[in-house]
Amino acid sequence: MGIPVVIGYGLTEAGTVVTVNDLNPYRGDTVGKTVPGTHVEIRNADETGVGEVWVSGPTVMQGYLHEPEKTGEVIQDGWLAT
Repeated sequence: MGIPVVIGYGLTEAGTVVTVNDLNPYRGDTVGKTVPGTHVEIRNADETGVGEVWVSGPTVMQGYLHEPEKTGEVIQDGWLAT
């Protein structure tokens, strides 16, 4: 169709996007580089490298409103378990 498609990874709890593939150069096998100030870790990876994506940075939420238990399930030491 001639429309460039940008791939990214994000979620509401992290503000918007965490990574963006800026198409320069285009790579279809990645979600791109982290946005400035954002950090990503893959935790509990298996032997193939598949694991949990954890994110920290200025756009990550502080917690769920009036839900400290749910917040504690996903936020640990400033890192969000996505």
